Amino acid sequence: NMVDTLGQQFVWLPFKSGGHGQASGVELLLRAHWASRFQLLGSLSYARTRYAAADGVMRPGNFDFPLVANGLVTVRLPANIQLSLRNTYASGRPYTPFNVPLSKKQSRGIYDLTRINAERGPAYNRLDVDVNRSFRIHKQMLDIHAGLENAFDRQNFLGYAWMNSCVAPWKTCGMNVLAEANVPETKVTQMPIFPSAGLRYSF
Repeated sequence: NMVDTLGQQFVWLPFKSGGHGQASGVELLLRAHWASRFQLLGSLSYARTRYAAADGVMRPGNFDFPLVANGLVTVRLPANIQLSLRNTYASGRPYTPFNVPLSKKQSRGIYDLTRINAERGPAYNRLDVDVNRSFRIHKQMLDIHAGLENAFDRQNFLGYAWMNSCVAPWKTCGMNVLAEANVPETKVTQMPIFPSAGLRYSF
């Protein structure tokens, strides 16, 4: 349950065996259909995941998302077309902030270990859309699909990264479009809108 270093291999944290954790929750599941044309699958869960290190203080775990909701709708349309919509919502993910003065002094990201997972990002929300079309060619079947992941292009929060390349205005600040010059503590987001397509031929 270590803090997420977001790929920053130069951030090393000492570990020791010990500590304990607690996880509990409840989930509600809904499944419905109308003939063979319409299907609905939904779930809503409330859960807490907390861990304590050697100091015995219980803190939110990396996977402590108190509220998670999922909804999947599948509709079969004429001409062998199938439309699927999936929407996901989750409470913001916990994260450990950087010790900014110490990080600037040493030119590397140093976490504030007095505030482990004490902060929480904004809520997560994502809509995925998928369309499938089936064609029968003699005795064979051709399936074509196209879709959009994160169709609304939401900037879902992943965490913060320490980017020393952003300390001067002539630097590129890496590949992160959210990075700002002279602000090394950079917000990192998850996957943006992503189109997908493919086909499958069965014979």
